[in-house]
Amino acid sequence: MVELKPYPEYQDSGVPWLGKVPRGWGVRRLRDVVELRISNVDKHHREHEQPVRLCNYVEVYRHERIHASMNFMRATASPEEIKKFRLEKHDVIITKDSETWDDIGVPALVESISPDVLCGYHLAILRPRKEQIEGPYLLRAIQSKPVSYQFHVEATGITRYGLGQHAIKSALLPLPPLQEQQQIARFLDWKTAQIDRLIRAKRRLVELLKEQQQALLHQVVTGQIDVRTGQPYPEYQDSGIPWLGKVPRGWKSIPLKRIADFKSGVGFPVEYQGEKGEELPFVKVSDMNLEGNEEQIIRTNNTVSREIAKKLGASVFPSGTIIFPKVGGALLTNKRRQLTIPSCIDNNIMGCVPKNRQDTAFILLLLSQLDLGLIAKPGPVPAISEGEVKNISVQWPTKEERCAILDYVKNYTQKIRTARRKIRREVELLQEYRTRLIADVVTGKLDVRGVNVPAAETWDKNPIPNPAPDQNPVEPED
Repeated sequence: MVELKPYPEYQDSGVPWLGKVPRGWGVRRLRDVVELRISNVDKHHREHEQPVRLCNYVEVYRHERIHASMNFMRATASPEEIKKFRLEKHDVIITKDSETWDDIGVPALVESISPDVLCGYHLAILRPRKEQIEGPYLLRAIQSKPVSYQFHVEATGITRYGLGQHAIKSALLPLPPLQEQQQIARFLDWKTAQIDRLIRAKRRLVELLKEQQQALLHQVVTGQIDVRTGQPYPEYQDSGIPWLGKVPRGWKSIPLKRIADFKSGVGFPVEYQGEKGEELPFVKVSDMNLEGNEEQIIRTNNTVSREIAKKLGASVFPSGTIIFPKVGGALLTNKRRQLTIPSCIDNNIMGCVPKNRQDTAFILLLLSQLDLGLIAKPGPVPAISEGEVKNISVQWPTKEERCAILDYVKNYTQKIRTARRKIRREVELLQEYRTRLIADVVTGKLDVRGVNVPAAETWDKNPIPNPAPDQNPVEPED
């Protein structure tokens, strides 16, 4: 990082929360420097309208830059809509509506575009007045906390938040001279590209650690490695399972129904969920993706009364039950979780209750290595049944070996999890540094005018997605 210093002279901005800005800078409202166009172009196809492509909420939310080569959605629009909402180079698009207040005002810069691409619904176009502001600078200004916070506090709503024209137009932003805007935008493009490259590398390292863990666990469960020696077992025998091949001598091949019972959950109508009374947790497939449920233990905020559960014939699965998706795309994720307290589960989940509670940890390990998608019924929606799962044959080591394997896996996975947590924290710090750098430069706390920025073709121009890769933005409903 180059050493950056403050500007030599400052003046009062006249805005309490902004404080002082470099001498020669101004502070203007968005209405003075951009032309605002709030889109009302929906995703429908109408015979009397012209075919177009739409830049929608997800493209803006996920991408800092909008390019002509992106895979835009096809729709239709009237001639008036085409004229008004066609995107132009250096437009800045912001999210105008969102399910959460802090996703309001997320910006993206149009770097290149085709004439048939329009701005879609839930978005607003900020078209820079070129004699006042540069589009690349406007992007960075809106990304800065002092500006974006104004959108957050002005967002109104309860279940969905939105910004009106007045709120957008009234936002204040620091405004350097045009030449200085260009220098600031160029510097921040260069530095954020470096930071983004580091973040991508660290996220890739997290994935590699996960892959390494899965590969080792597979070797351990299938007997390719004896955890007591770190070497292959001295003798092997045919497992009788074509895809598994040979396993250590002395291991038994048994169907899962010998060691556990399997049963699916029950669908609860919405009106029954959250019923008062003696409440039970009610786990849905979507709970498996909630923050805090990335590892094996699962938590949920959904409840159903014990009386309703009994009325619908729903099983109450005991603490320690292993659960996993049984239908749809979630089935293919191979996610396995454990209940911490007695709970009900929905009809898209299957529960595995070990016959001997002492075997729970090893059965969980076995299930974590089984690709249940391989036995899914063919068709547009993959699905598995209890009968198919319980007849899967697995290898069952001796009790001594099972204990040794579990001890080894516990120690190994703890080290991997610690390493992954450390890397994730490093990513968080890099993201915080990126955010702070943009704010400090845009508000004039750091002077970048004398920085020698390398040629743009030497940069790694691949900005990180706005959310982390395992998160999905939710577009507001029309």
